[in-house]
Amino acid sequence: MGFRSLYIIALCCMLMSGLPSPVSAATQNTQSDKIKAGFILQFCKYVHWPDDAFQEDNNIVLCILGQDPFGSIIDQANKLFHARKIEIRRIKDLKSIQECHMLFVSSERQQEMGEIVEAVKGRPILIVGNEINFLAMGGMINFVQVGNKLRFDIQLTNCEQCQLQFSSKLLKVANDVKQTR
Repeated sequence: MGFRSLYIIALCCMLMSGLPSPVSAATQNTQSDKIKAGFILQFCKYVHWPDDAFQEDNNIVLCILGQDPFGSIIDQANKLFHARKIEIRRIKDLKSIQECHMLFVSSERQQEMGEIVEAVKGRPILIVGNEINFLAMGGMINFVQVGNKLRFDIQLTNCEQCQLQFSSKLLKVANDVKQTR
């Protein structure tokens, strides 16, 4: 499934979740988490890591720091991106960050962003989050709610400092692309 298809599905799901229904808030959060998991997996397709980022392991290691909002949804990732398989790891401490290619920072760990950014400084690790001011604190991709749609913002400067490049296709579908100089 291509990124455009995933994006359309995600938008439809968000539109449907905004309609009045007997669905509980917990179910709506689960649906939102499914969409986020889909986006995160698709980001792998549109991010270019430097070749030396994969010296020891050929897999793209996606780490989830803190409470995992995705559960088994994200474990079902059997796709190959750039001839690399996705490996999911749930990590509890900052020492394990060095092994990641992508890092999702859960809400309760956002207060540690200064330490997280310092731990990945100069390393090609894509940092994804879900909180207000996440990009200003050093994050690279942040999920945002725009009306009843789930979207994402990108902070290019933070990505460039870690030698990560994005496909123009990803930049086109982002809600906002920020660059500080």
